[in-house]
Amino acid sequence: MYSDEDLDTAVKQGIFSATDVKTFRQRNAENKASSIADEENFKLIGGFNDIFIVIACGLLLFSSFSVLESINASIAYVVFAILSWGLAEFFVLKRKMALPAIIFINRFCGWCCWLITLCIADDFRFWADDGSEFICDCCFYALATF
Repeated sequence: MYSDEDLDTAVKQGIFSATDVKTFRQRNAENKASSIADEENFKLIGGFNDIFIVIACGLLLFSSFSVLESINASIAYVVFAILSWGLAEFFVLKRKMALPAIIFINRFCGWCCWLITLCIADDFRFWADDGSEFICDCCFYALATF
């Protein structure tokens, strides 16, 4: 990129004419002033604050799960999912932060699928302990995120 000083020096040395440099500056100013129609102003991480928020809210989610799991496991799973959804809504609607919202929606979907898998495993017991529970959980998770 050329600075204004570089262009002025080039005009003084006779490399460019003054009218060409003036035209170039006007054209540059017009191009910078116009916005591109397909341009998205999307920032995944607005700063390191986003990472701190994800860590702090993750501690909140997992500590609430840990405390409630000792009381009742079903309530712990439901509260984790509700808190994940609520935090995602807050960070999207109020704070306009993309990274925390994506993380919390991902946790919500994963936790709901895990809860569904546990309900199916407890109610029907139609698979053995060969890892098919994990496969079923992955299928639910894929359907929920689709």
